[in-house]
Amino acid sequence: MSGAYIREFLEARSGLDESLDQPHAIAMAKVTGKFQITLPKALVDQCGIRVGDELDLRSVGRSIQIDPRVPVDASRLLQERLTHFDRATRRQDARNPAHAGRPARIIHDRLALVPGLLQPEKSHA
Repeated sequence: MSGAYIREFLEARSGLDESLDQPHAIAMAKVTGKFQITLPKALVDQCGIRVGDELDLRSVGRSIQIDPRVPVDASRLLQERLTHFDRATRRQDARNPAHAGRPARIIHDRLALVPGLLQPEKSHA
């Protein structure tokens, strides 16, 4: 093994040892009258939290676990909502054939103008 490889391994290991020791560091936050807390700067820096980030809080025994919120793919969410809307519209059209699909088709066609928002629609024969 080369000296550079060993040095790199030891540096990486020392960083790992440091990060494994840090979760045991104790920081204190005081709860305000509005049940708000200020996160200690050392924890904020360690976890990469920025102003405006959304955090998920969950109860774990008598503790509170705080995790960064995983961003939702807005285009996928919109596509799921539009799919649900289209299904509901088809059910409504089946109940009232006189108004079949007119408003829904207009909305769908306008949204289709947004690049990448809607996938090409398959014909409903």
